[in-house]
Amino acid sequence: MAAKPEQIYKGIAASKGISIGKPFVYRAEVPSYKVDISPATVISPEAEIADYEKAVSQSIKELNKIFNLAKEKLDEKNLQIFEAQLSFLCDEFFHSKVKERIKSENKQAYAVYKEEIQILENAIVSSADEYIRERVNDIEDMKNRVLRNLLKGRLVSKITENSIVIARNLTPADTILFSNRNLLGIATDLGGINSHVALISRSLKIPAVVGMQDISVSITAEDTLIIDGYKGIVVKNPSDATIAAYKVQIENNLLFERKLEELEKLPSETKDGKHVRLSTNLEFNNEVDYVVTHFGCDVGLYRTEHLFMELGDFPSEEEQYRQYKFLADHIYPKTVTIRTFDIGGDKILPDSQKEVNPFLGWR
Repeated sequence: MAAKPEQIYKGIAASKGISIGKPFVYRAEVPSYKVDISPATVISPEAEIADYEKAVSQSIKELNKIFNLAKEKLDEKNLQIFEAQLSFLCDEFFHSKVKERIKSENKQAYAVYKEEIQILENAIVSSADEYIRERVNDIEDMKNRVLRNLLKGRLVSKITENSIVIARNLTPADTILFSNRNLLGIATDLGGINSHVALISRSLKIPAVVGMQDISVSITAEDTLIIDGYKGIVVKNPSDATIAAYKVQIENNLLFERKLEELEKLPSETKDGKHVRLSTNLEFNNEVDYVVTHFGCDVGLYRTEHLFMELGDFPSEEEQYRQYKFLADHIYPKTVTIRTFDIGGDKILPDSQKEVNPFLGWR
């Protein structure tokens, strides 16, 4: 039998690293239910509301468990993803609107909730802001969670250990739960560099490639994969030569890391014994622990552009304060030098901010 031909799929490099392994093709179950809307249908609004409240309560319990697991793995910045989801699930204004419609329109909870969430999703998808559009995945996760609990469905959270997960998309909850199974990598059809799956993958140091268009329908369990989070590619059924080359690269990366660990222990001084003050550059929160653990040095340059890029607009004073306080608390007693925004013509400004000379930029 002839060997399967090697194929390369390109996407967006979201989290560095290389892994070789078998895929786990994850297809999220979307709860479905045939809603009876005939005039003869007898509905008990009280029973529907009670079922809805139970479903929301169960969804909050599930997300709280995932949030507690995330606390062991993620930094404060990425934990805000789950805090925002919990905040929405606990939003009494939204829930009261759903319950009021169940009573006034004599409709089933499933139908009303789905309609109300759809209104919200439509508003997010139509936003001109890419960052906001990517948040529709979070709403979709919460929608499916509540609908599944309304239908008393089963939560599926296990994958094959030591596998590369291939999916249309992954929610923050999926990513955290799957990381408990020694996840080798993640490749998704959807998502961008600032999507939650990208942010969490970087924080967990899991190789990830996103925005691959149709990878989820191009891979089967029988395939062998190489995921390259540096180049943003997935190699399907690599040749023996490709596997050998990547194994050498993986080994070289490990050797390089070990050499760096040895260098970390040496004093920063010239051959004649003159001390040289060394500082590091920082951009993302998930880099902080590594700097503290391995270097214990000052932060000579903290790049702040990522705050702008992640929010899709200029962060408020409070948002900046929280970020800088987080950094200062972790780096103390070492010092941090914060660079103000350096957003020139090479970075996309939101519609709310216009610059006559973009290459002079916002500085």
